[in-house]
Amino acid sequence: MAKNNKTSKPNKTVKLTSKVNIEKSNSKISDSKIENKLNSNKTLENPSNNSINQATLLPKNSDKVTKTQDSSVKDVSGVGNITDSLKDPSFQKKLFALVAGIVFVGLCLGLSFVYIPYLLDNTDEAIATRTKKENEGKTKAETDQKITKLAAETTTLKIDSTTDWKISMEVKDFGTIKLNLKKEYAPATVENFVRLVSRKFYDGNRPHRIVKVNNFTVLQGGDPKEDGTGGETASGKSVPDEIWLDGQAPKYKASGNTQVLENTPQLRAPSLYADFKPESGQITYRKGLILMAKTSSPNSATSQYFITLDTTVLPADYTVFGTVESESLSVLDAITAKVNPALAEGANPSTGGKPNPELTTTSVKITSQS
Repeated sequence: MAKNNKTSKPNKTVKLTSKVNIEKSNSKISDSKIENKLNSNKTLENPSNNSINQATLLPKNSDKVTKTQDSSVKDVSGVGNITDSLKDPSFQKKLFALVAGIVFVGLCLGLSFVYIPYLLDNTDEAIATRTKKENEGKTKAETDQKITKLAAETTTLKIDSTTDWKISMEVKDFGTIKLNLKKEYAPATVENFVRLVSRKFYDGNRPHRIVKVNNFTVLQGGDPKEDGTGGETASGKSVPDEIWLDGQAPKYKASGNTQVLENTPQLRAPSLYADFKPESGQITYRKGLILMAKTSSPNSATSQYFITLDTTVLPADYTVFGTVESESLSVLDAITAKVNPALAEGANPSTGGKPNPELTTTSVKITSQS
C-alpha cells in the first residue's frame, strides 16, 4: 500500500506541470496575436513597410499578383536587351538600312514637290506661253514709255502749232548742211524727223551709202546700224508715204505689154517734184532735196534719208520733206567731188557703196522753228 501512495504523487505533479505548460502556451499565442496586431497597426502607420507586410496580408490569389509583378520586372529588363541589340552589327545594318530608306523616300517626295512643278513649268508649251506673256508685258511697257515721251516732246517742240523747222547738219571735214523742213510738205514725215533730231538720234551717225551715176546721185544716212538694214521711227509706228495728196498713189492696169494709169493722183507738194511719167511711174528729184528712204513696200519709211547731190530720177515712192538752203549747196558739191562709193569688184555702180573717205554727221540739231 505504501508503494501505491508514492506512485500517485508524481502523477499529480505531471498534471500540474501540463496545466502550467498549457497556460504558458496559451499565453504565448495571445502574445503572438497581440504582436501581430501591433505590427499591423505599424504597417498602416508606416507605408514604407508595405512591401514586407503586404506579403503577410495577401489573399489567396496573391500568386497571380506575384506573377504579374515578375512579368513587369522582365519587361523592364527588356530595355537592356534592346541596348544589347543596338550593339549588334547585323542589327545596326538593318537599322541603318531602314533609316536610309526613310530618308530616301522623304527626299524623293520632297524633290517631287519641287521638280515635277519645275518640269511642268518648263515644257515647250509652257515656255512659249511664258515668253509670249513676257514679250507682251515688255511691249506694253515700251509702248507706254513711248507714249509718255511723245506727249512730253509734243509740248516741248510745239509740234501741233509749229509749221516750219530749220535744221543744221554738221558733216565732219565738209561743213554744215542747212535744211528747211515744212509741215505742208509732209506733216507726219517732218514730225518723225524733228522728234529724232531732238533726241540726238543722228549725232555721230555715218552715212552708209553714196551713189554717183547719171540721174542718180545721192547720199544716204540715218541708219543706226550703218549698213542699210536698220532704222527706227520716233513713235514706233511706220511713217506713211506722203508724196501723194490724200495718200492716193497711182494705180495701174495692164493693157497689152504696157501699164495704163487708172486714176489721176495729185502730188502733195508739186513744187518739189518734176516730170512725173505715168507710163514708167518715175519722177524727177532735183538737187538739194531731203527725202525719206524706204523699201519697196508702202509706208515703210523709218529714220533713213536721202539727200540729192544732183538731179535724180526715181520711182514716185519717196516723200520729200525738206530742202537744202542755197548757201549749203557748195557742201553738197564738195562731197560729190571728193567722196566716192567703195564698190566691190564687179558691182553695179548704180547700187553705190560706202563713202570713201568716210563721212560723219557729228551734230544734227534744230536751230529754229516757226
